[in-house]
Amino acid sequence: MSVINATAVQGLDAATFDQLVTQLDPSLQAALGIRSHLGYPCESGWTVVGVCDSEEQLPRLFDANVKPGLPPTVVDLSNVVSVRGD
Repeated sequence: MSVINATAVQGLDAATFDQLVTQLDPSLQAALGIRSHLGYPCESGWTVVGVCDSEEQLPRLFDANVKPGLPPTVVDLSNVVSVRGD
C-alpha cells in the first residue's frame, strides 16, 4: 500500500524548494519506490510531500534522497516523556 510523508519545513519558500527539487530530481527519478514528490506553502513555510510504494521504503528513501537537501530544523523541547513499546 502506498504511503505519504508530509513534512512542514519552517522558513522554506517556493524559490528554495524549486532549487532543492532541481538538485534532487535526478536522484528522485532514479530511486525505486518513490511515486511522487511535491510541495506547497503552509503557515510556517513549505510542506514537502513524498508518496512511496510502502511504509517500509519510506525512511530509507526519505533519508537517502530528500533529507540531505532540507535545511536543518532545530526545535527546543520541554516535558519530554519517553514511552517504551513492547
